[in-house]
Amino acid sequence: HLLISCDEIINKQTTFDETYNDVRKSIESLHEKYQSSLELDSGVAELSALLSECDSLRDRLDFMASSYNTIDTQLRTRHSSITTTTTTTSPNTNSSLLLSPSVHNHTMKAMLQQTKDEFNHLVQTLRSSKQTIESKQQRLQALNKQLNDIEHEYELILITTNLRDIEEIIKDDQYEYKDECQRKRLTIQDIEPKQNRLQTISNEANELNDLQLANNAKRLISQFDHLCRELSIHLDENERRYQILQKFTNDCSSLQQSLQTIQNQLSPILDTYGDKEILEDKLKKLMVSCSIHDSLYLTTIVFVIFLSKDIKNTYRELTSALQDTEQMTSQVLTLVGQNGKQSIRREWERVQSKSHQINTTILKIEQQLQNCIADWLTYIKESEQLTNEVNDLESLLKMINTRIQNDGQTPVDTLRNMKNDLDLIESKLNSLNRFASDLSQRTQETDLLEHLQQLQTFIQRLKILLKDLLRKATDGQTKYSLYSQQINTYNELLNQCELILNKIINDIDLWNNNSKSLSIEIIQTTSNDLQSLINNQSVVQRQANLLNEVTESLLDSVENANFFRQTCLMMQNRQTNIFQQANTIENQLDNLSQRINDIKRLKNKITESHIKIEQKLKQINDLVSTTNADEKQERLIRIQVDII
Repeated sequence: HLLISCDEIINKQTTFDETYNDVRKSIESLHEKYQSSLELDSGVAELSALLSECDSLRDRLDFMASSYNTIDTQLRTRHSSITTTTTTTSPNTNSSLLLSPSVHNHTMKAMLQQTKDEFNHLVQTLRSSKQTIESKQQRLQALNKQLNDIEHEYELILITTNLRDIEEIIKDDQYEYKDECQRKRLTIQDIEPKQNRLQTISNEANELNDLQLANNAKRLISQFDHLCRELSIHLDENERRYQILQKFTNDCSSLQQSLQTIQNQLSPILDTYGDKEILEDKLKKLMVSCSIHDSLYLTTIVFVIFLSKDIKNTYRELTSALQDTEQMTSQVLTLVGQNGKQSIRREWERVQSKSHQINTTILKIEQQLQNCIADWLTYIKESEQLTNEVNDLESLLKMINTRIQNDGQTPVDTLRNMKNDLDLIESKLNSLNRFASDLSQRTQETDLLEHLQQLQTFIQRLKILLKDLLRKATDGQTKYSLYSQQINTYNELLNQCELILNKIINDIDLWNNNSKSLSIEIIQTTSNDLQSLINNQSVVQRQANLLNEVTESLLDSVENANFFRQTCLMMQNRQTNIFQQANTIENQLDNLSQRINDIKRLKNKITESHIKIEQKLKQINDLVSTTNADEKQERLIRIQVDII
């Protein structure tokens, strides 16, 4: 039984050795194939085939391991029963049986372990090489894909950027050029990382020994360089056009803003002939600290400086910019399409229209400025004239004496004329006030209205003063008129009395000189007249009393009260004299009347004597006709004696 076991062990060892030798040969063969594959730069397929061979070789290693385990188990089981030296059947193949079981087992184990280690190392090497190759292939595939993707992007860039002749690429406005610049700038920015990536691909391809991939990457890098140069040229041109269009737009916008600013500055001037803020400080001082001529000068200077320096010069400065922009318009029109040309023309037309409008406005304002200066001149001239007239009228009013003069003269007519003059001044002031209101509305200046308001107030005070003076003068005139009426009536009464008295005196004188004209009837008539005069004394006295009352009421309105008192006293003295003379004449008339009566009686006697004489004369006549001359003479003497 032991021998049989030994034979089995020996057979298994023999099989193990044979398998070992075969495996060793296979491993060496695999090493050689691997080295050959490395030299030939074989791919994954060759390495996979080698790994497949390793798999079959692994089965034999497993068989060796199984054989070893069986032998080891059998040897350990039989270890205690072996006491003799095993007979060798073959010195070559059974030499191991001569060794002890422990030594032989360790040798097999070492052989098995060494073979396994070499096999495992080979498998690991093959797998590592396979993984390396697979990784390389995957990397190359990835790099190729990246290259293809980048090349596709390159072709897409060529399509999208449309890099034809730059002169043929026309946009409609600056924003399209700006967008185009932005797109090209972004495209150029995107190309740089692509070129960097291509350089990386080329470097990795060289490292992976893929020269074609490396060359393709370098070729694409060169194409991108050329594309960048083309894009840069287009970008520069688009930038230039964009900047020109932007400058044109900015210039037009700036011109529009500047023109609008000028127009905004012109608007209040156009409406008011001046700017309130500028005129305010100047014009407020005109009527306060400046003469009329200085005011006119300052007003003119304010307008001229304001318009010429602040606005007109600004507009003139814009003229060159307008000309430059107009010249730029021709250049800009060549850079844009049809729609852009219409937009450019409209934009420039708006600037031209605004410029023309401002130019027209400035011309209009210059004309209005001249009108305004003329209006200010008119206002100042008329205001000065009215002020002088009012001052002169005030001076005259201060010199007016409302008291009645000795001759009865009063300033009523003068005051009425002055009232007419003042009414005329007020009418002129109202007209000037309307004119100044319009001027104030145009200049937004109120000082001139305030000045006219002060003048109006002054005129109102003069009107009140004139009204009071006229009232006093009119009252005095009324009193004097009543006084004059009374004194005239009184004087007429006295004149009538004097006339009657003088007639009576003249008659009396005539009577004294020629008593023949005196008759009782005449004396009676004269006496009646004198009595009527004396009876009228009460009427005259009442008139004298009225005159005294009127005179007393007049005295507070006259210049020389003593003159009017003396006049009244003289009239009264005249009245006294008249009636004293009347009383005297009355006595004379009484005497005359007495004498007349005596004369009348004497006359009667004379009449009787006359009758007698006539009778005697008749007798004489009768006698004459009948007697001779001596008898006539005798009778005549007798008759005369009788008469005597």
